[in-house]
Amino acid sequence: DLVERAADEVEADMGVRVEVVRVGDCAADDAAVALGQAAREAIVNAAKHAHVDEVSVYIEVGPDEVAVFVRGRGVGFDPAAVAAPRVAPS
Repeated sequence: DLVERAADEVEADMGVRVEVVRVGDCAADDAAVALGQAAREAIVNAAKHAHVDEVSVYIEVGPDEVAVFVRGRGVGFDPAAVAAPRVAPS
């Protein structure tokens, strides 16, 4: 529910549709809350920077892990324009 609430907030604040698909559920422990906050930030970044009308979110809850995928099929960014300390080594 944390990610779905975040998606609703982003839709209301930024006017971008956020489609959430969730498979499974888990308790909102500290790790889940942190993951929900990180997912919210990823949704906001996609809504702000991808220049799209819709952001897709897929959440899969397994027995030992939770995976969240956020996708905005937009313009992306140029890795060469990112300051050196922020780019992972190749």
